[in-house]
Amino acid sequence: MTSNVFALLAVMSLLSACLLETHSGYSATVRNDLDTSVVLYLDVPNLPPSSAVAHGVSIGPGGTFADHWLVPAGPDDARRAVVRVLDSTGALVFCHAYSWSELENSGFTIRVSTRRNDC
Repeated sequence: MTSNVFALLAVMSLLSACLLETHSGYSATVRNDLDTSVVLYLDVPNLPPSSAVAHGVSIGPGGTFADHWLVPAGPDDARRAVVRVLDSTGALVFCHAYSWSELENSGFTIRVSTRRNDC
Protein backbone atom coordinates (compact mmCIF):
# COMPACT_ATOMS: atom_id res chain seq x y z
CA MET A 1 0.00 0.00 0.00
CA THR A 2 2.79 2.44 0.90
CA SER A 3 4.51 1.90 -2.44
CA ASN A 4 1.25 2.71 -4.24
CA VAL A 5 0.98 5.99 -2.34
CA PHE A 6 4.55 6.93 -3.26
CA ALA A 7 3.93 5.98 -6.90
CA LEU A 8 0.77 8.08 -6.96
CA LEU A 9 2.57 11.05 -5.41
CA ALA A 10 5.38 10.72 -7.93
CA VAL A 11 2.93 10.70 -10.86
CA MET A 12 1.02 13.67 -9.45
CA SER A 13 4.27 15.64 -8.97
CA LEU A 14 5.34 14.90 -12.52
CA LEU A 15 1.98 15.94 -13.95
CA SER A 16 1.86 19.16 -11.95
CA ALA A 17 5.40 20.05 -13.08
CA CYS A 18 4.38 19.51 -16.70
CA LEU A 19 1.18 21.51 -16.36
CA LEU A 20 2.67 24.52 -14.58
CA GLU A 21 3.94 27.22 -16.88
CA THR A 22 7.58 27.92 -16.22
CA HIS A 23 9.86 30.53 -17.72
CA SER A 24 13.31 29.33 -18.56
CA GLY A 25 14.29 32.29 -20.71
CA TYR A 26 14.78 32.79 -24.40
CA SER A 27 17.48 33.46 -26.96
CA ALA A 28 18.00 37.09 -27.93
CA THR A 29 20.39 38.22 -30.65
CA VAL A 30 22.03 41.61 -31.10
CA ARG A 31 23.23 42.39 -34.63
CA ASN A 32 25.71 45.16 -35.34
CA ASP A 33 24.69 46.77 -38.64
CA LEU A 34 27.08 49.70 -38.14
CA ASP A 35 30.35 49.97 -40.06
CA THR A 36 32.44 49.93 -36.88
CA SER A 37 33.00 47.55 -33.99
CA VAL A 38 30.89 48.10 -30.90
CA VAL A 39 30.72 46.86 -27.32
CA LEU A 40 27.38 45.56 -26.04
CA TYR A 41 26.17 45.82 -22.44
CA LEU A 42 22.92 44.55 -20.98
CA ASP A 43 21.36 46.08 -17.87
CA VAL A 44 18.74 43.86 -16.26
CA PRO A 45 17.81 43.04 -12.66
CA ASN A 46 19.90 40.28 -11.08
CA LEU A 47 22.36 40.00 -13.97
CA PRO A 48 25.17 37.73 -12.74
CA PRO A 49 28.41 39.72 -12.40
CA SER A 50 30.20 36.97 -14.32
CA SER A 51 27.92 37.42 -17.34
CA ALA A 52 29.73 38.48 -20.52
CA VAL A 53 27.23 41.28 -21.19
CA ALA A 54 27.86 42.71 -17.71
CA HIS A 55 31.48 43.35 -18.75
CA GLY A 56 30.85 44.14 -22.42
CA VAL A 57 30.87 41.99 -25.53
CA SER A 58 32.67 43.17 -28.65
CA ILE A 59 30.72 42.79 -31.90
CA GLY A 60 32.39 43.56 -35.22
CA PRO A 61 30.64 45.20 -38.19
CA GLY A 62 27.93 42.83 -39.45
CA GLY A 63 28.51 40.54 -36.48
CA THR A 64 26.00 39.12 -34.05
CA PHE A 65 25.92 38.05 -30.44
CA ALA A 66 23.28 35.63 -29.15
CA ASP A 67 22.59 35.31 -25.46
CA HIS A 68 20.11 33.67 -23.10
CA TRP A 69 17.87 36.29 -21.49
CA LEU A 70 15.46 35.98 -18.59
CA VAL A 71 14.21 39.60 -18.45
CA PRO A 72 11.61 40.56 -19.37
CA ALA A 73 10.02 37.20 -18.60
CA GLY A 74 6.85 37.55 -20.65
CA PRO A 75 3.98 39.86 -21.58
CA ASP A 76 2.99 40.41 -17.93
CA ASP A 77 6.53 41.39 -16.86
CA ALA A 78 6.96 45.18 -16.67
CA ARG A 79 10.74 44.91 -16.33
CA ARG A 80 12.83 45.91 -19.34
CA ALA A 81 16.11 44.80 -20.84
CA VAL A 82 18.30 47.87 -21.29
CA VAL A 83 20.66 47.41 -24.22
CA ARG A 84 23.62 49.81 -24.26
CA VAL A 85 26.12 49.88 -27.10
CA LEU A 86 29.37 51.85 -27.09
CA ASP A 87 31.76 52.55 -29.95
CA SER A 88 35.51 51.93 -29.79
CA THR A 89 36.07 55.32 -28.09
CA GLY A 90 33.56 54.50 -25.35
CA ALA A 91 30.90 56.85 -26.70
CA LEU A 92 27.31 55.70 -26.35
CA VAL A 93 25.88 54.99 -29.80
CA PHE A 94 22.75 53.03 -28.87
CA CYS A 95 20.60 52.68 -25.78
CA HIS A 96 17.06 51.38 -25.52
CA ALA A 97 15.00 49.70 -22.79
CA TYR A 98 13.20 46.79 -24.47
CA SER A 99 9.82 45.58 -23.30
CA TRP A 100 8.61 42.04 -23.90
CA SER A 101 6.36 43.15 -26.77
CA GLU A 102 9.22 44.99 -28.48
CA LEU A 103 11.45 41.95 -28.24
CA GLU A 104 8.69 39.65 -29.43
CA ASN A 105 7.82 41.93 -32.36
CA SER A 106 11.47 42.03 -33.42
CA GLY A 107 11.72 38.25 -33.40
CA PHE A 108 14.07 38.63 -30.39
CA THR A 109 16.68 40.19 -32.70
CA ILE A 110 17.92 43.70 -31.96
CA ARG A 111 19.52 45.48 -34.89
CA VAL A 112 21.95 48.26 -34.06
CA SER A 113 21.81 50.17 -37.34
CA THR A 114 21.42 53.79 -36.32
CA ARG A 115 22.46 55.92 -33.41
CA ARG A 116 19.73 55.85 -30.80
CA ASN A 117 19.64 56.94 -27.19
CA ASP A 118 16.29 57.01 -25.48
CA CYS A 119 17.40 55.66 -22.12
